[in-house]
Amino acid sequence: MKTPFLLLAGLLISTASFAQPAFTLATLNEMGEEYKTDSKAFFTSRLSDDFRYTTTKGVYQTRKDIIAGDPQKILKTEYAEPVIFQSGNLAVVSGIHKVERVGPDGSPVMGQVACTYTFQRRQNKWMFVASQQTAIANPPAQGEGQAGSVGIDEAAIRTVLEGHTQASMNRDAEKAVSYFANSPNVAVTYDAPGYPRGYDVVADGYRKLLGSMAKSDEKLSTSDYRYRIVGNTAFVTCREIYTKPDGTVSAMHKANYLEKEGSQWKMIGNFWMPEQKAK
Repeated sequence: MKTPFLLLAGLLISTASFAQPAFTLATLNEMGEEYKTDSKAFFTSRLSDDFRYTTTKGVYQTRKDIIAGDPQKILKTEYAEPVIFQSGNLAVVSGIHKVERVGPDGSPVMGQVACTYTFQRRQNKWMFVASQQTAIANPPAQGEGQAGSVGIDEAAIRTVLEGHTQASMNRDAEKAVSYFANSPNVAVTYDAPGYPRGYDVVADGYRKLLGSMAKSDEKLSTSDYRYRIVGNTAFVTCREIYTKPDGTVSAMHKANYLEKEGSQWKMIGNFWMPEQKAK
């Protein structure tokens, strides 16, 4: 009778020795804090060598692609309606991931995606092995004609475009120029003679023009955003409204072409014309 007992004890010991620590919401939040503290260190430490990532735009990336990107300044990261499935050393998280980060102009940018994240316990450490994100369709903001989903890329692009305009209104040439890609393909055009092309020419033009102008006292607002994002390229149109202290209002129609460099969107083409009043 001792043999069955010893066999059972052996099986229990064997099962216990292979038990995996539970992957809980606390585990997920701990990783979120690592990401917020130092995104670059998090990617280096937590992404597995065979990590795969599918973005909201269907772009397929690897660990090497992610680590090559610029560091991200994360203000807050949290999950809504998270569901965690675990089987042995494998855990899958499904839910809505909300991230607030510092935009190119220094202001906070909030984005959210539907996510499916896969983690695996390797050498006593939970590693991030796969990520798939899907943009969440939101209704347009009240009073705006914004179409489509408002995801992380859309919010980041809007921050770039409005940051550039505000810097121009503040006559801060260096900051305005910083929103452009350092590319020979950069071009701007508006209701004035000439067609500046190339980063150096455009940057020089901004410095000369803004350096000769007084700071604008107008208040900027925007509406009617339309986005067409394919991979790391984007075409965006919008309407900018400028309101003077006396209530006088004018508007500009703008079209912009942008490309993504690492994790940041940069302007390549910036074209605009004044809105004409209907006769």
